[in-house]
Amino acid sequence: MLDFNKQLRGKDGYQQLIEDIAVDSPILRRHSMAEIDNYLVLWELLDDVYRNKLIESEGLYAAFSYDIQKAYNNKEIKGYIIQVRKDENDSTLYSGFEHLASLFNR
Repeated sequence: MLDFNKQLRGKDGYQQLIEDIAVDSPILRRHSMAEIDNYLVLWELLDDVYRNKLIESEGLYAAFSYDIQKAYNNKEIKGYIIQVRKDENDSTLYSGFEHLASLFNR
């Protein structure tokens, strides 16, 4: 969990993107597609960690639920995912991110 937090918020992380999502600032104008993709891929990796039982849901919730929920409910993130799936003709892209969000969006 500490490594994921460092990758998300560390010096080379996504702190500005996380802050922009948290306050509902426009993100597609301020952040590149590559940055958004890399951010979502981190959630995909965290979902793999969770599904392989390397982290429990309580720890996952305590550490990351707010950021996951805010990103999942962000209209621009949703639109980005829809567009990438359409462009790549792959409806499974970012499904791990959506799985994590489903754990907390109830």
